[in-house]
Amino acid sequence: MNVLNTYNEFDTNNFDLNVDHYGAEICDKNYSFGPTVRDNYVLHFIVDGKGTFKIDGTTTELKTGDMFILPKGKVTFYQADSKHPWTYLWVGFSGSKAESILNKTQLLEYYFCHSTLNSKILDQLVKLTQFRDQKLDDITELQLIAELYKLLAFLIEEFPSKAMSDSSILIQNYIKQAKKSFTHNMEIH
Repeated sequence: MNVLNTYNEFDTNNFDLNVDHYGAEICDKNYSFGPTVRDNYVLHFIVDGKGTFKIDGTTTELKTGDMFILPKGKVTFYQADSKHPWTYLWVGFSGSKAESILNKTQLLEYYFCHSTLNSKILDQLVKLTQFRDQKLDDITELQLIAELYKLLAFLIEEFPSKAMSDSSILIQNYIKQAKKSFTHNMEIH
């Protein structure tokens, strides 16, 4: 029997970003979810065990320290291993900025990332689940959304998209050239 340690679902309607639900689950052997299509994004972080994740006809083996995302509007399926089933934390979120923020990470390129248990991302997911016993008033809702923004910032920091990495290198090169040019012009006068 799966053990659902934590589950919270919220009925919030912020335009930019919403925490829709989050939780933690210790899965049974071969526990599966899907195939399904989500109307939001759901990020999973595996804290123990292993399993498989299927999207776009590709099956990926994932293990402790890995993350995967159920993207909005795509058919996904995932299943815990038959010998060492996974335990994971997850957060579901939506809003007008969700996709543009995720596009700055590798998650919408590959749908999974290999991380570690000492990742800031995992620490941030744990912080999100600590809101489970609090009444969702305006202040708590803003704090919860702030924690989601931090989580997404850590995702961008740890797993920037290829486009972000390339443009960052390009910008650094332009800055170096500008400094050289500026220094050269200063020496001439």
